[in-house]
Amino acid sequence: MNEQGKQVRRTQYLINRGFQLRYMGIFVLASLFAVSVIGGLLFYLVEVNWMVQLESGLHLFPEVEDLLAQERYWVLLTAGSGFFIFAGMLSVWGLFLSHRVAGPVFALSRRMNKIVLEQDLMTPLFLRKKDALQEVKEFFNVTLESLRSRLKEEVDFWQKLQERCSAPQLQGAVRIIESLKKDKEKWLRASPS
Repeated sequence: MNEQGKQVRRTQYLINRGFQLRYMGIFVLASLFAVSVIGGLLFYLVEVNWMVQLESGLHLFPEVEDLLAQERYWVLLTAGSGFFIFAGMLSVWGLFLSHRVAGPVFALSRRMNKIVLEQDLMTPLFLRKKDALQEVKEFFNVTLESLRSRLKEEVDFWQKLQERCSAPQLQGAVRIIESLKKDKEKWLRASPS
């Protein structure tokens, strides 16, 4: 929920592809490392088992060789399937975690773009409760409020100056002051959307 009390739900999870895919790639590499370590340990245990069988002379029986081949096959199958399961789970998790960062960055850049293009200082930045960068949102909104109050003070200053310069010989200056005041007021108007 945002500060206005309505639920905000994003429908697109890949907002910033480069950032989010790198984030997911890190998780896939972590799962590859973890599964390699676990698979390597299991494979080492199978080889130690084979060495024990060689020392005791059990390697001469064909059933023991078949058992060793099956052990190697199952270790490789377990390690391979474990990698794909871990990589899949961690990729989905990485997508959701990175979405909580990429979404606010996207919302912040869109809001800043609106300030520049539409001169909209009235609309605050809204983020979902679980999004990251809540501190940045608060600082951004405080900054907007500060800018609005400074612009309001400037408009008041120009208004007072315009009222004081109402003599006929100062009409040119009054028009310039009025255009400056209108320019500042434009920034204080709420966005049309």
